[in-house]
Amino acid sequence: RLYEPNDQEIQTSPLHPARVVYLARKTFPKNAIAVADAGVHRSFTIHYWDTYAPKEFYLSTTFAPMGWAVPAATGVSFAKPDQPVVVFTGDGCMLMS
Repeated sequence: RLYEPNDQEIQTSPLHPARVVYLARKTFPKNAIAVADAGVHRSFTIHYWDTYAPKEFYLSTTFAPMGWAVPAATGVSFAKPDQPVVVFTGDGCMLMS
């Protein structure tokens, strides 16, 4: 499942994307919901984010909808107010939000 498990431990600057996802997973509680935007960061999130229950990981795989994750995460946070939500997005996606 992981590209390279050691990528999670790399402490270089700038941070390796696998390390960012790994640190987010360690920081957020097990019931946290992740929303991954379109782009390369989505691949890292898929490979390095662990989910522990259904409906705790969201991504769109059709038509590469850049910028959808921030508004989607807002909707998820309203639908599930007792669970923290984290968004993995990139600079291009943020500019399209």
